[in-house]
Amino acid sequence: MKQNTIPFEKMPELRRKAYVDALLATRAGKTIIGYFGADVPEYIIHDCGAYAVPVMGLDGYIFSHNEPEEQQVDCVCDVIRSTLTYLKKDKCPLQHASSAYVLGGSCPEMYKAIRAATDKPVYQFMGDERALETWLREILDNPVVKQTTSQNIFREINNRLNRMATQGISGRDLWLTVTYVNYILEPE
Repeated sequence: MKQNTIPFEKMPELRRKAYVDALLATRAGKTIIGYFGADVPEYIIHDCGAYAVPVMGLDGYIFSHNEPEEQQVDCVCDVIRSTLTYLKKDKCPLQHASSAYVLGGSCPEMYKAIRAATDKPVYQFMGDERALETWLREILDNPVVKQTTSQNIFREINNRLNRMATQGISGRDLWLTVTYVNYILEPE
């Protein structure tokens, strides 16, 4: 695995870079699959020939783009409201570039909300990796899954994050790393 060093204060740049990388990738014919949830196995998306990008709304400032009647959405949390607002207003380049969404099983409300808000394919991952792989192959029209080292790469990333957590890193720096490392389209 390649050894990259990015200062903690530069971690948010990974998300901004992902915006550009995702749009350029789609122009080059690559497929982007947006995902929401820590339980989504990104490596399966990569092994099926697509890039996995997180599409969770993180910024409350997006609410200023809502009309007054949209401010009172019956969603259970600001993360859902933010993600939906980005989606409906087409303000997130990662959501825009995504041809489909995989949502983790931990938030059925998010699945229902996203499914109702988009015409793109939406899959709720409930722990069955084979079913996810089958769904991805169908929507990507890809009968063969590439044999790659994606699972090993993601396992190594998780191992390094776990080591960081036990080595006295500040909570803020660990959060920055855990959050923004997911925005690297081609982890190596």
